[in-house]
Amino acid sequence: MTLSKLAKGSAGNRLGFFFYTADSDNSGSIDKAELMAMLFVLFRLGSRDDQSIASSVVARDKVATEIMSEADADRNGAIDVPELKAWIRRGSPHAKHCMELMEVFGNRFLQ
Repeated sequence: MTLSKLAKGSAGNRLGFFFYTADSDNSGSIDKAELMAMLFVLFRLGSRDDQSIASSVVARDKVATEIMSEADADRNGAIDVPELKAWIRRGSPHAKHCMELMEVFGNRFLQ
């Protein structure tokens, strides 16, 4: 997926980009370490509060733990595509915020 597709694309495009970018070992799932790395990138784009989370390993660990608790339905320590989609559909505050930051990321690419 190109970054221009991300910027102009649907929520599904952003979700796919998020997943396949976060899945750095190509295992087909996102573990907590991969999620923390992706949160670092996303939160650097957000508000001052987001940026302070990005710069704090403790804060990112807290958010990643909350997301894993919300999204990892089978409790195997990783989030696969169906779990990620279900988490987004449930509309948790973390899910909404991640999707908003993905849109910001895409829009900044086009500037």
